[in-house]
Amino acid sequence: MPAYARCVAVSVLAAAAWSLAPSGAAAQGQGSSVVIGAFDVEAGGSDPETVAQRLASQPGVDVWGLTRVADAAMAELYAGAAGLAAAPAKYKVALGTSGNLKHAVLFNDQRLALGRRFELLSLLPKACPAHPAPAPLVVELRPRAEGGNADGGRGDGAAFWLIVNRLGDGTAAARACRIKALTDWLRQNTRQAVLVGAFGAEWQIAPDSAAQDPAIDLLLADGMTSWVQPETLVPTHCARPTVADLILTAGRARQWRARSWIAFADEDDYCLRAPERESEHRAVIAQFAMQ
Repeated sequence: MPAYARCVAVSVLAAAAWSLAPSGAAAQGQGSSVVIGAFDVEAGGSDPETVAQRLASQPGVDVWGLTRVADAAMAELYAGAAGLAAAPAKYKVALGTSGNLKHAVLFNDQRLALGRRFELLSLLPKACPAHPAPAPLVVELRPRAEGGNADGGRGDGAAFWLIVNRLGDGTAAARACRIKALTDWLRQNTRQAVLVGAFGAEWQIAPDSAAQDPAIDLLLADGMTSWVQPETLVPTHCARPTVADLILTAGRARQWRARSWIAFADEDDYCLRAPERESEHRAVIAQFAMQ
């Protein structure tokens, strides 16, 4: 049994030592508000208990989209850690099946009801043979009405898709192929969605806009998706001066009011610890007012 599978809880006192989200920014969502986090937990390159403490330090996040999760035991560890930040709430897991390292969605079962879930297994491999597994994970979520019953009304459009991605690096042509395949699928299939993860397109933190990755323009082309840009830009990947982890909206979700921030951004030594304990990625969090 992996060592992380034996860790069933994270100390609240230990979690409190980590930095919190900006004051009031991740307050527990009410009504039509939802807070969504994205975190590349980098299984195999980080300490699972340290990552769990990071999740436990972020109160008010209703749902996490995680990439590079080793297995179900690791996903359950992280769900327990997320629950500590929202006690007495419990977080459930929707885990992808493709790839050696998987995508996972952790959601507060008191705030959100799970609908359909599937992976885009046939989309990207056919369009772009070099696409690395896992396939994007699509999870349908619906905010629960007060009292814990899932809101059954379809007219208000409350249900949304959370799509977890790690489209991978590679040549400019390969990245462009994957991005186009994903946005084409969105154009044909979604009413409202939030996409999180890495898209093979990174925002350069530099004043010269000419230095931007052309893949960013392709990702946001034709208004199919919108980037919920963090209020303060710091690198989300320790090895590059870029925002490599993004939260996007698509369809009617582009009309939602939103604000976003990068977690642990005020910790100058975060990346110094990353080679031994931390993920090399910072988490990104966004708060939405669903309309």
